[in-house]
Amino acid sequence: MIVFAKPLGLRAQWAGLLLALTMLGMALAVSLALMRAHLLRVEEARLAAQASTIEANLQRQLQGVNAALAAVAHDLKGLGHRPDVPAALTRQLEALSEAMPGVRTMLVLDAAGRVLASTRADLIGQDLSEREYVQVAAQSLSPDELYLSSPFRTVFGLFTMVLVRVVHDEHGKTHRIVAASLAPDFSRCCWHRCCTTMTSGRRWHTRTGC
Repeated sequence: MIVFAKPLGLRAQWAGLLLALTMLGMALAVSLALMRAHLLRVEEARLAAQASTIEANLQRQLQGVNAALAAVAHDLKGLGHRPDVPAALTRQLEALSEAMPGVRTMLVLDAAGRVLASTRADLIGQDLSEREYVQVAAQSLSPDELYLSSPFRTVFGLFTMVLVRVVHDEHGKTHRIVAASLAPDFSRCCWHRCCTTMTSGRRWHTRTGC
């Protein structure tokens, strides 16, 4: 005798369809979650690689500027108490500034903040004593430290940060200040990578003094 299965009721059919759709939805959700996690890992790895490249490039640029400032400071130390800055040193500032794309201006100041030499002639003779980096350099910076100022607007209205080293006299007091004003792109990069939490400048000890 042949027995035919009773057809499922309409309610049971809808329940089966809903169950199938629910399982399909859960499978799609899991698949999308796995795909999203994979994409996040790929993007994180890409951003980490980019950040590492930027950091390494920034470090090389900072080391280059520091070496240039140290060279100028060394030459200034050899001048003793000479009140002026020889033309040859000004030409050296110009050559160093041109060789470093991240540097906008290089200058030499006395301990009172008066500009003695600069790659911009219109800065020579100006009083920059109110600048934070000048005050730090004059009061508490040692010759084996590199100081990075907090961001500010220059007398020309441009956004910048300044790297500074000093030359001390025989009494251990600041005699000359050597500074490099950073180009806006370099300044922004430096600010975001190194200094986003600082409210004032930042200093590093260097391996060799001036």
